[in-house]
Formats: sequence, structure tokens, C-alpha cells
Amino acid sequence: MADIEQIKKNKDKMDLAPNVDFVARHISLYQEGLQRLLANPVTPLARAFADSVQFENLEAIVQPQLTPEEIRQLLSVMPESLIRLSKLTTVKYFGMVPVPTYDEQGNFSGKPEWVDYDEFPRASDHPSRILVGVSTGTEIYSTPIPRTVSTNDLAVKMYQTHVFLHEFFHTLDYPRRDSAKRAAVVLEYDGEQFTLQDFWNEFEKLYLKEDKKFVSRYAATYADKLNEETKVKEPAKFNSAIGEQICESFVGYMLGIISNDNQEIEFKRAHPEEYKLIDKVCRAKVIATD
Repeated sequence: MADIEQIKKNKDKMDLAPNVDFVARHISLYQEGLQRLLANPVTPLARAFADSVQFENLEAIVQPQLTPEEIRQLLSVMPESLIRLSKLTTVKYFGMVPVPTYDEQGNFSGKPEWVDYDEFPRASDHPSRILVGVSTGTEIYSTPIPRTVSTNDLAVKMYQTHVFLHEFFHTLDYPRRDSAKRAAVVLEYDGEQFTLQDFWNEFEKLYLKEDKKFVSRYAATYADKLNEETKVKEPAKFNSAIGEQICESFVGYMLGIISNDNQEIEFKRAHPEEYKLIDKVCRAKVIATD
């Protein structure tokens, strides 16, 4: 059994405060990245997709939060390949805080406990160990960031942009947590055809290496699940961990920066392999879908 200090260290991996603090320290770089993203051309397909997404529970919005119009702006500049593969239909605002639960070693179990915003933190809760945002594959649940995490509204809202981009990628990832479904998706880039499974396999190779380097603080919370033993004995946990690496890499690619413990401020330079893989799938043309 892990000792008390190690359990605390493991649980602290879910502390959101350092992530938001990172954003606050580098807010100008985040703003520049977001401006570059929103300056991308809006295609008819992207506009139609953004307009098709429904918004529910607007009365549950807890500021700072992305508004429906801001979310539509983001959706309208998403790569067409990802739009064609996304299953997103609805964004629901949820006035509750997803609080992580842990195994005996203090590692995130993969499942949250939901707590009313007005009741967080309870006596048993750490004030800043929380999750933000959830996706089912077709729906994104937009959740608040309590002021016990940060009182910097600008940084909190920018981190909500990070969260939304992450959850957006899950809307094409979650529906295909099956190798056969991923293999059925065929893309083409620069004269080369590849499947979504090929793309997935490349990320597996990166994160089964002994010297793997995580793109973000959140991505690193899945370190204990990224090994050959978990891949064989608990493939669902392994696949989930790979999916999180991909989603976080997508955020870094889109904004040019992502919160991390290594003080890296340029995603492309710090993680060229992940950048290249995400760039390829974003620029590709969808040839066939599942």
C-alpha cells in the first residue's frame, strides 16, 4: 500500500489551481493563440455545424464561463476533418462540480462525484482538486470552476476554452473507443491515406515509451495507466488514458500553449511529435467513415 505522503502526491495531480495559475502567468500567449485560432476562415460546413449544436440549461451558467455564442465561434473554426467525424449535438450547462474519486493509491479512479456548486467545497473536499467539463460523445457538459480554485476571472475563462477544446475532441474519440470503428475511418493527407486507428497507434507508440514526456499536467495524471500491462489486462483504462493524451495534445495544437509543470510555453517546439500527428489529422480529408 502506498504511504500517506505518496497518496497525497497522487491526489494532488488533480489539483486544478496550478493549471489555472499557469494560464494566468502566460495569459498574453493564450490570448494570442486564441486570436490566431478565431482568425481562421469559417467554411460553410463549419458554420452549419456550429449552428446545429443545441444549448441547454443556460440558467445553470456560472461565470466565468463560455457563452453559447463563444462556443459557436470556436466550433466554426474547427478543422473540417474533425467536424465530419464529430458526433456533437448538444452543450449542456451544469451547475455542479465534478469532484474526482481515487483508488487506494490516491490515483484518479476515472469517475467523479457530483457536488452542487453552492455546496462546494464540503468539509471532505479539497478546495481545488476538481475536474472541469465532461463529454458523453454526443453531449458536452460545461461545468463551473469554483473561486476556491482561482479568483482570476480572465485565466479561469481561458482555461474553460482549454476544457471545451478538449471535450470537443472527445466527441469524435468517445464514439470510436473500438479499434474496428477507428479502422473504418479513412483519411488522406498529402497523398497518403491512413485510418484513425493508424493515428491512434502512433500515439500509443509515443506513450508506451519509457521516456515519455506528457504535454500537460492533466495528461500526466494518467501516467500509471500507460503501460503494456494495463493495455493487456485493462484495455478500457489504457484506451481512456491514450484518449486523454490525444485530447490534451489537440488543445496544445489549437492554442499553441497548454498548462504544464515544465514551464513549456511553445507546444510545437516542446512536443513536435504530438504536434505533427495532430496537424496531420486536422489537415486531412475524410475519405470514409464508420
